Amino acid sequence: MLRGISYAHRMPEITDEQLMQRYAGGDTQAFEQLYARHRGAMYRYFSRQLNEPASANDLYQGAWEKIIRSRRSFRAGTPFTAWMYRIAHNHLVDHYRRQRPLDAREMDGIADQQPGPSQRAIEEQQNEHLRAGIYSLPAEQRTTLLLKLETGLKLEEIASVTGVNRETVKSRLRYAVNKLKGCLVE
Repeated sequence: MLRGISYAHRMPEITDEQLMQRYAGGDTQAFEQLYARHRGAMYRYFSRQLNEPASANDLYQGAWEKIIRSRRSFRAGTPFTAWMYRIAHNHLVDHYRRQRPLDAREMDGIADQQPGPSQRAIEEQQNEHLRAGIYSLPAEQRTTLLLKLETGLKLEEIASVTGVNRETVKSRLRYAVNKLKGCLVE
């Protein structure tokens, strides 16, 4: 049975930062590894920010394009995940700036498009309430919450990504969680 054991498990895994440095130097396979590691979380980040799959997909693709174009600006010692989500966050902010703000009636219309409670099991209803609750959070709270949940970034890294201090991140997370609790209790 020992013959089937690969030596790869004994070698330390290459870090995201090392892969990004290799990619910046021209190693396309390093990018493929980074993409494989982060594509799911990045897509979920955008899909939970927006209630439109097509727009989420466009932003997802656009963020990866910006990462590719910015590869030479990556600096050693910078946490890759924080750098990547900073690009994704800025891309999302640019998207919101291009959009006109939705008023409360439009937000109600979006919520009304969701299937009614009689069409789903209780668990699916709770998931829908949670998604709607996340979508209804103010953009700053939603972004902070999703960066924490989807990426596992530390508070300091989220602060760096969003351009605010650590205490503001903690406050946004606290308010977001309290609002979501309220949505789920109703």
